[in-house]
Amino acid sequence: MEAMNFTREQLAQYILNNAKDSVLAKLKAIIEKEEKNDIVAYTVDGRALTLEQFQNELEEAEKEIERGEYLTSDELVKEIATWK
Repeated sequence: MEAMNFTREQLAQYILNNAKDSVLAKLKAIIEKEEKNDIVAYTVDGRALTLEQFQNELEEAEKEIERGEYLTSDELVKEIATWK
């Protein structure tokens, strides 16, 4: 197959008018893989998180809350006071 040079608009038109379902499935898989690797957040210490890592962090935080592993606002204020 000859290499094709497309502008974004030409590619969009090709997809809309000519792409087979198998091509669309491959494009979807590529997009999902790319999105999975995108940086969506950073930790307080500056570590970049992908969507998957961010979701894992959220799930762990929810488990910690369920186990009672958190500070109330009042407890946090008292903790901060000890930092000085």
